[in-house]
Amino acid sequence: MFAIKKTKPINYGARMAQNYKQLDDNELAELFDLHALFLLNKPEGRRLSLTIVDFSKIVWQNRDLSDAQIIGCNFSGAKFVNCRFDRADLSQCNFQSADFRRASLRFAVLRGANLINADLSMADLTCADLRENHQVEMRSSNKLQIIRHEARASSAVNALFNGATMDNSRLDKMDLGGANFKDSSLKGASLEKTVLTNCDFTGANLAGARLVEAQLGGAIFHEAILTGAEFGKVAVQGEKFRGAVLSLSATEQEQASTLKSMAKAHELWWQTNGKSGKPANFDDTDLRPMGNDFVQMRLTALSAKNCIATGLLFHDTQLQGANFEGADLRGASFANADLRGANFKGARLVKCDFTAANLGPLPVSPASPKYADFSNSDLRYAKFDDANLLNALFHGADTSETSFKNASIMAPKNAPTAFVA
Repeated sequence: MFAIKKTKPINYGARMAQNYKQLDDNELAELFDLHALFLLNKPEGRRLSLTIVDFSKIVWQNRDLSDAQIIGCNFSGAKFVNCRFDRADLSQCNFQSADFRRASLRFAVLRGANLINADLSMADLTCADLRENHQVEMRSSNKLQIIRHEARASSAVNALFNGATMDNSRLDKMDLGGANFKDSSLKGASLEKTVLTNCDFTGANLAGARLVEAQLGGAIFHEAILTGAEFGKVAVQGEKFRGAVLSLSATEQEQASTLKSMAKAHELWWQTNGKSGKPANFDDTDLRPMGNDFVQMRLTALSAKNCIATGLLFHDTQLQGANFEGADLRGASFANADLRGANFKGARLVKCDFTAANLGPLPVSPASPKYADFSNSDLRYAKFDDANLLNALFHGADTSETSFKNASIMAPKNAPTAFVA
């Protein structure tokens, strides 16, 4: 049995003061080792299970705590460097002012958690559950048992979610007042009856999100992607929504069949070497009605300059020599696509996914191959993991927080110092 020492009660925000337990470093290291074995399905392994422990200002590095159960613990001011909490239960924990930058919390449960002033920039909270936590307390009074139900809401007031991925997360009834969601992805997220006063959603992707009955006083959605987002009775117009990509109108949705026919004709034109079909010209076109129909198509030499294709999927699509100059492709995915020689000059590619894409040279002729070109494009938070980037051009591109893990790097003369493989 581990020796448990008690520290003085800690009061944070509106939470009830607790008598937090404390573990020494050796005890914690042993628990970490057992959990690592648990994740490997070793019989001697044991899931990490901690309740009401004081970890304030602790620093954890390179820890995989997926599937752990850490309930009601105090992590105020803690720092998590390259840590993973996928599917972990972190309910009722105090993470006030904690640093979760780039942490993975996919499918994590943070019900009733305190994230006030926490930094979750670039964190992955896909399908995370941050709704209020329901407790059942049983007390005895005059030989009678009294059952009391208590709902404790999660709070992330003034928290930072810049560039975070929160797709399909559940944030209902949270207090997120003053939080920063710039360039974050909240596709399909549920924010019903959530306090969003003074929040900044500039450039955020809220496609398919539900904000019915949310408190939006002072919140801004400049340049946000709002395709299919539900705001209930709130009119999506005015300065609050300046420059936002709004939901498709009925007339725009009716263009789907025309756009699909054009794409099919282009595919036939290429397959028959110009004998049948017709090259498609999608310049200045809103392609969102296409949905996921671009997946695995053969669209070599496609022209789609200045198009709107936010959030669309181009997985395994052949787009050699395609022209997306000036296009809005934020949140789109080109995973495993053939993009040799493609042109993305000046394109908006925030949070675009190029995982395992082929962006190498296109052998138009032996003497003058055509290079993929991202000059002056916005590539913040984009992903090029495992991509072929041989000789690709990135002059003047914004690659802040762009991921190049295991990518084949271009010639040194083109490589900004920010590039990391």
